[in-house]
Amino acid sequence: MAATMAATTAGAAAQHVRLGIVDNDRLVLQALAGGLTRALGGGFAVLWAVPEGLEALDRCSREGSAPDLLLVDVSMEDISGIRVCRAIRHDDPRMLLLAMTSFTLESYAPQVAAAGAQGIVAKDDVHGIARAVRAVADGGLWNAELVRGADVPFASPGEAYLRLRAERNHELSVRETQIVDRCARGWPYARTALALGIGEATVRTYVERACRKLGAANRQQLIALWLDERRRE
Repeated sequence: MAATMAATTAGAAAQHVRLGIVDNDRLVLQALAGGLTRALGGGFAVLWAVPEGLEALDRCSREGSAPDLLLVDVSMEDISGIRVCRAIRHDDPRMLLLAMTSFTLESYAPQVAAAGAQGIVAKDDVHGIARAVRAVADGGLWNAELVRGADVPFASPGEAYLRLRAERNHELSVRETQIVDRCARGWPYARTALALGIGEATVRTYVERACRKLGAANRQQLIALWLDERRRE
């Protein structure tokens, strides 16, 4: 598993808004973890910073390591930030999600909003990210950097969760995403079960459920559909 950068003790984190950060550029990740700690000051603590969407999902689903607010890069090599947001919002009506990108904000904002995030911010300015984090942590939405007149339907976590409920028959949960992505990486069921702390039969059940949701006839077709969607993202 990729190394992570811890920024607080568990006791200290409990008194702060706990942040998770995921970005596959390790230099950017390190700069954000340190820069946001300084820019945000008291009241916030970086709980962890990881370079892969899959690891972020693992941590968000693990008791004691789920952040209050997840800062997620839209474009990542393993799982896109949009897919990470959709998987989390499928399950969680409370976690705050803030997307960031080095590309044009308007090109991703509608997808990010549809995925259940509370805003999108340019990732080249740590102070701008800090302002967005504060706004979202205070219960607001962040679209201040979008061009004037852009109509993007960002919503609160609870509202976004309810909006996505109608799509649940076609959207993968966090656990389904964790398992399907590991299948696509060539992991056998036994290894996946061990990594997630569940039984091998449970892994098979989740694969069958994902097949039904995505219209795949079998595991091989499921992997092909997953990889095709990843390329298009």
